Amino acid sequence: MFRLAACALLVAGIFASRPTRNQIVYMVESGSLKQIAIAGADGSGERRISHPDRWSLYPDIDAPGAQVTYVTGPDANHLGVVLHDLDTGKVEPVSAAGGMNLHPKFSGDGSTLAWSAPVGPGGRHQIAVLDLTRWRKDRATR
Repeated sequence: MFRLAACALLVAGIFASRPTRNQIVYMVESGSLKQIAIAGADGSGERRISHPDRWSLYPDIDAPGAQVTYVTGPDANHLGVVLHDLDTGKVEPVSAAGGMNLHPKFSGDGSTLAWSAPVGPGGRHQIAVLDLTRWRKDRATR
């Protein structure tokens, strides 16, 4: 489903932030919890989109502004990557909340998602790369 590469950096140009539907997505800290919010580019109309009782961090929005990805889990050490469809509100897990999955980013064309995956064998840092087109097809046939 996704492959892990033993590399520490992503090519900045491929996974850079992009303007979308005049929206911004960001993390809001409230007490000990962290949530994901989306608002107009001027900060108006903020709404929280993540579960209020879970840790949610490191959001990114795709180029059309239709989906947000972020990591979420019960605590700081058990975080998984999710895709949140802004039109339907549906949240789909992409990786299990079994470790430190961090900083998911969409590719410029939205076909790929990459994130920092839990440390692998030998203590090597890993980058997970998921082909979203193939992933969606696989899920549709289940």
